[in-house]
Amino acid sequence: MNIAIIGAGISGIAMAKELSKNNIKIDIFEKSRGRGGRTGTKRVDNLNFDLGAQYLNNFDDEFQTVIEDMKKNNVVDIWNGKFGNLKEKSIEPIFLEDEIYVGVPKMGTLVHYLFDRSTISNIFFKTKITDTEIRADKWVLIDSNGNEYDNYDYVICSIPAVQAKDIFNKYKNVLSKLNEVQYTPRYAIAIMLNTKLDFEYDGLFIENNKRKNKAIRWIARNNSKPGRGSEEIWVIHTDKKWSAQNLERSNESILNYVIEEFKEIMNLEKLNVNKTYIHLWRYAIASTFLDENYLWIPDIKLGFCGDYFNGKNINSAYMSGLKLGIKLLNNI
Repeated sequence: MNIAIIGAGISGIAMAKELSKNNIKIDIFEKSRGRGGRTGTKRVDNLNFDLGAQYLNNFDDEFQTVIEDMKKNNVVDIWNGKFGNLKEKSIEPIFLEDEIYVGVPKMGTLVHYLFDRSTISNIFFKTKITDTEIRADKWVLIDSNGNEYDNYDYVICSIPAVQAKDIFNKYKNVLSKLNEVQYTPRYAIAIMLNTKLDFEYDGLFIENNKRKNKAIRWIARNNSKPGRGSEEIWVIHTDKKWSAQNLERSNESILNYVIEEFKEIMNLEKLNVNKTYIHLWRYAIASTFLDENYLWIPDIKLGFCGDYFNGKNINSAYMSGLKLGIKLLNNI
């Protein structure tokens, strides 16, 4: 039995972990250089910071068992930070009812823990699948260089719906569902400082509904999370509306604008910056998602999972991959 999984984010890896319980040949195709998707951690000059997903919370009972297992194996820990909400010019403390967890020593640890290399036949990094065909009842995957990967009984797609549509656009029953999913972009920026900031909050939400032309939605002191180093690193996520309106600007222009706003929030005239890093998550959050756990088309043995099923976060992504894996095992 041969199965191809497109995408090595948390839903694809959760799917692979479930399938590994049986003797199944699994190949994973990932367009980037590493696994993890938006749970991945960026490394710049030996400095790590969480550029994508910032934390885990608001679990249902099913995902809570996953968290308990990760706690037991020292994969996650509680982020005992101080959190606030900036409304116009005043900050209100937030007292969270639920505990917030983060991967230790980085968010990328979540996928590393789930990923068992011994159960994967092949993982192809920097391999972007752009087309598929069915030949003699077997799937053939074609990458951006024209290379073909064939003889698959099943194909699972765990990448964002908008990218999946490009690969499977010939299957109209798939498109009708995937077209329902809409995404909003986010810029993620890391500011590595030479000095520590005297700021009492470790995570700050910024409400932009009355702050015209303001870019920032979230800031976090990365080194306040458990297991991180002592280097002062702040991670910033931009507002979805502002991000969508500024996609054509250069990275330098985005950085300058956001840093000036960051200084304003921190009430600083100057900022002793060591390094900066910027990344655009073009498909950061599914603003509309499908109210089901996964998409399964049995007649062509094709499935879809990801964070755009039953939510829009890591929890929903993991459960989507897990439940599709269970479905597939029950049908083999």
